[in-house]
Amino acid sequence: MNAPLNPNLRSIRLHQEILSGGKLRDVFHQSLSTTHAQLLKIFQSKKSVAALDLVDSLRDFQVDINSQSPERQNRECGAGCSACCFTVAVDVTAIEAIACAEYLSSYVCSEEVAIIKQRLEKLTQRRRSMTAKQRKETKLRCGLLDDQGMCQIYPVRPLICAGVFSLDQDACNDAAEAVGKEEKFIPLDRPAKVGTMGISAALQQVLVKSKLDGNLYELNSAVLCALETDNAMQRFLHGEDIFRDAICTDAHSYPRKKKRAKLRRISPARIKNNERSA
Repeated sequence: MNAPLNPNLRSIRLHQEILSGGKLRDVFHQSLSTTHAQLLKIFQSKKSVAALDLVDSLRDFQVDINSQSPERQNRECGAGCSACCFTVAVDVTAIEAIACAEYLSSYVCSEEVAIIKQRLEKLTQRRRSMTAKQRKETKLRCGLLDDQGMCQIYPVRPLICAGVFSLDQDACNDAAEAVGKEEKFIPLDRPAKVGTMGISAALQQVLVKSKLDGNLYELNSAVLCALETDNAMQRFLHGEDIFRDAICTDAHSYPRKKKRAKLRRISPARIKNNERSA
């Protein structure tokens, strides 16, 4: 089963470890296969899929996988820490973005949602003004943090946000203070991260298999699109391209990656024969 591995989820070295075999590869494929089978059952009837319910199911899968990591006792993440929310980009699927938007619309007052949308618009405009190189290097504060640095979508935060665990709080603090400077190394719970990558890959696969948008988008721009779209989930399930204005970070399928027409190959010998008969 070919699974998309997004390079923004972890360093190239981590991807190479997964592809080369070993324990991390086993973790990835176990996570992928288990989640894939469960998601297929959910998507058998697209009309019954609700974004918030689907994210709840994904979170259940993720909690189970994360709990199996041998590094779980060494995690140092704590409530109120937003160090990892200052980042280059958070990659999400359309489903995750829609769930975030639905949560904001349902549980956050309209005045605060309006303020959040303004932040998302500014961040999206800033990222669009950057070169490709700048986007890969410039860390920005997530627009879904409030003034106290608390996540305003925490219960439905993206898979990657819920699957990254630091093993060194001091390293996180140093990295947060070094925003805009040289990249700081933060030791992570790698099995948990790889398990999360497997869940994300399964979700992307099932979306594509269901003939839906399975590409990855930058979180802030994608949530903004979902907030600005009435009945976003229903329209998404009917195949409408509601994320055409979002920043796509991994275009691996329709509608971001169009199918190319197959060109019939003509051999040199056939060309010569045609020239002789002309």
